[in-house]
Amino acid sequence: MSVVLTPFDDARMKFDVRFYLVAILFIIFDLEIAFLFPWAVAFKDISMLSLLVDDGVSWRC
Repeated sequence: MSVVLTPFDDARMKFDVRFYLVAILFIIFDLEIAFLFPWAVAFKDISMLSLLVDDGVSWRC
């Protein structure tokens, strides 16, 4: 007894839209954590005065 599968069927599976939404949200928050983690680690070395006095010089090119 053998099962015959035709190789010409559509190989693509249909996914629910919620799958793509969860994937996009995961990528967004994963990148956000990747950028915020080094800042959070360095935050303990920054004094509150330097945060208040900062005039954005570090952002200028």
